[in-house]
Amino acid sequence: MTEGLTKGRVEAEREVCSDLVRDLHPAIAGRVLPVIEACSDPFALKRWALLAAKGTDAELLKELGLG
Repeated sequence: MTEGLTKGRVEAEREVCSDLVRDLHPAIAGRVLPVIEACSDPFALKRWALLAAKGTDAELLKELGLG
């Protein structure tokens, strides 16, 4: 049961993060979304989502190791 909850949390965090990137960072979405899709760490995904909501394209790229 715990594994299912963890998987569900990862999927939810990934969805929120991806949606924020598509909406607020369309210029870099093509580079960022594959990294988000490959991530299975809910804490990293949450951190990235918060940065996507508040940060710049450059800050997000740097955080994801792309800039």
